[in-house]
Amino acid sequence: MVSEVDEFLHLDAAPIPGALFGDTAWFSVMDARANVFGVVQVFLSNHGYARWASLFQIDGVLQYWGNKHPFAGTPPRGPWGDGRMRYEIVRPLGEFRVSYDGPLVAYDLRFSARYPAFEYDHSAAGPQLTEPNPYFSMVWGGHFEQAMDCAGRLEIRGGPARGQVREIACRSHRERSWLHNFHEEKEWQRSGESLFPGHFWLILHLDDAQIGALGSPQGSRLGMPTVGAVSDGQGARALRSVTAEVILDADGTTAVEFRFVLELPDGRRLRARSTHKLGEVKLWYRGDNCLDNPVDCFEAFCEFELDDGRRCHGICEYSIHPARRRWLA
Repeated sequence: MVSEVDEFLHLDAAPIPGALFGDTAWFSVMDARANVFGVVQVFLSNHGYARWASLFQIDGVLQYWGNKHPFAGTPPRGPWGDGRMRYEIVRPLGEFRVSYDGPLVAYDLRFSARYPAFEYDHSAAGPQLTEPNPYFSMVWGGHFEQAMDCAGRLEIRGGPARGQVREIACRSHRERSWLHNFHEEKEWQRSGESLFPGHFWLILHLDDAQIGALGSPQGSRLGMPTVGAVSDGQGARALRSVTAEVILDADGTTAVEFRFVLELPDGRRLRARSTHKLGEVKLWYRGDNCLDNPVDCFEAFCEFELDDGRRCHGICEYSIHPARRRWLA
């Protein structure tokens, strides 16, 4: 099960010696009242560097910051930073602080546990992330997630709202994993196959629970196993099954709708579909080569409608394969 030790570095746990391996920390911000949607992403690698990413959409305008900064694996329990961004584990499995001091945006955000952290392999039925399977074999070191609350302040330093300081108070989610990612040798030239949705990662913020699900949607060619859980104050319980559709536009370049059928632990089926996309950011995923774009992966912040009449906010991460631009120079 998840322990406090899992919050810290795992750089000596790489199953493939010498290959790129790292700890990732991911936090979401979805405050519709403040019109702020975004993701904080930190990657602490075993190759002497860390990647820091602040990926936000504010008043409909994208504001991204990314930095590849030297990292020697210290201090082993943090805090860690690159001079602009800072990630601090205030209380393992309970409270975290992320700050960013940028030229156009600055923020100081605290994330506090809403429900206990969970691993899908201790909650969801079927193939698990930590079991050997064709998709995760020799790649995954560990993974857990947690429903959070986010509170803090965000200062806008540019544009028409320059000088505004907005209070942030919203539901959030975090992910912690340590794994090999984009470490394999790349093909010489990518094939010209048609675009398809690769994976999904759903997070539904309900009043009394949070639902998470991860896997390959209909039409994917990745063969990723599907897992899911309902998380609340009592812990996490397995979803019996998940069916997902990621509906792309006519060009296949962006998702316009998400549809899910979630079989709950008690056997009831819950249907959820997105009705409005409030915001979207693209994640910064790279291997050692910063100019090689391995995948187009997005976070869509949406309003969802459930078939029992409830409405809620949620996030659906999705990828489109192959990446539309491989070389970013």
